[in-house]
Amino acid sequence: MKVAAQKRYGGPEVIEIVERPEPVPGPGEVLIEVHASTVMLADCAFRKADPFIVRFFGGLFRPKLDVLGDDIAGVVVAIGAGVTRFAVGDRVHGCTGAG
Repeated sequence: MKVAAQKRYGGPEVIEIVERPEPVPGPGEVLIEVHASTVMLADCAFRKADPFIVRFFGGLFRPKLDVLGDDIAGVVVAIGAGVTRFAVGDRVHGCTGAG
């Protein structure tokens, strides 16, 4: 799968499109094929580490989480053990909890 990731803090030029292995959902988790995501002011602050204080939450020298974004919409493509609320093919929206 492709993700927009950052290895360091900076402007928009630090974001790169990279290949990642497709994750496998664990117990109680779902895998969502993301069709839309938001980029908000907080995402820009974490990308730039500005104000400096965001480094205390997001990583002092480089980002802890290299993929920004919190609000998502898409389709469930796999479910982990014990998931009963969602099924493959369900259209969903929510937040990742990362932001």
